[in-house]
Amino acid sequence: MKQSPVVRVAAGVLCLTAALIVSVAWMPSRAAESLVEQAFADYAAGDIRAISRIIPANYFDGVGRPALRREVDTAVSRWTRDRRQIQAVFLLDLARFGLVDLREPAPFPLDPGSDPVAVEVIAKARVFVTGRPDAPGRNPREDAFEIAWHKTAIALLGGMQRPDLLEKVGVAPLRRRMAASPPARGDARLIDPWIELAGAIQQEQSTIVDPRMLASAGPAAVRRFDEAARFGESRSEALVRKSWLCVRLGRYAEALAALDALGAPGDVADEAVRYWSRLSRGRSLAGLGRDDEAARRYEEALAIFPGAQTPLAALTAIEVRRGNVDAAYRWAAQGRAAALGRVDPWLQYGAGDYRHFQRRLDRLREAGR
Repeated sequence: MKQSPVVRVAAGVLCLTAALIVSVAWMPSRAAESLVEQAFADYAAGDIRAISRIIPANYFDGVGRPALRREVDTAVSRWTRDRRQIQAVFLLDLARFGLVDLREPAPFPLDPGSDPVAVEVIAKARVFVTGRPDAPGRNPREDAFEIAWHKTAIALLGGMQRPDLLEKVGVAPLRRRMAASPPARGDARLIDPWIELAGAIQQEQSTIVDPRMLASAGPAAVRRFDEAARFGESRSEALVRKSWLCVRLGRYAEALAALDALGAPGDVADEAVRYWSRLSRGRSLAGLGRDDEAARRYEEALAIFPGAQTPLAALTAIEVRRGNVDAAYRWAAQGRAAALGRVDPWLQYGAGDYRHFQRRLDRLREAGR
């Protein structure tokens, strides 16, 4: 029996409707995803602003914290079954969102009272990263990525200037997973000399945050810097940090000896470390009463970072001690006129590796895609 045109159209509409209902039933619903997983989907597709666009601010500083904890735990549980490097990068970037105001990125160290939930995310991410199927030493590519991830995480933790968290969440979990050189008995380890420098910086940071710790923890940190200086990659920074720690301990001759071991200033590739070395030499010489030589070293520091307030203040102090009021005023005036946008690298000294954080994160993003 023939169907009328109206019946045929109605039947077609019904079939189309049924097909749409079936297809919608099978289509993954974005609305059903947690905000963390929504942000990750866009982040993995290349949108690095997805975190700040999708994750509410109160997920870190308000009533949303339980939701953030729950969503991160759920996401990590799912990702464990299908691991990708970009997932580990995302978690670190998510923690960064809780610690840094992304609308106004600052080069200065983070607020020590930064959100504790962000630190929890770093800790959970570390468990995810170290839970990879291959043991260290079996997959060089995975080893390289994991080492880079740990360096980036510790740089972020260092910026908080909380040596307790830097130790608990950053350095301590690596002691059995990473070594500066291959262990004699052949244990499966990640190998990178940087781990010695990271441990020494954590000890040093404890004396900076709480100067009362200097007498008890300072000498041990000096020895750790000596150990880190045995390795070429970390030698320059280890010696400069040892020098400054010796200055703070009043061991000026030892501070100068550490700087002498650096060789020529031009041999130090890291500009901030080279600048710090001039400051430390100036302070060591001033401590020994050699103000003329100290002033020259401070002027060398200014040549590296013109307008930096720290050497200008030191030069002002030297001229005040000499009774040269006019010269002191000139140095002080330069300090007041220094461009506010020019960051004195000395301000980042106490934050350990934080000055490397953004560069390391950018590299991780590239490696994870």
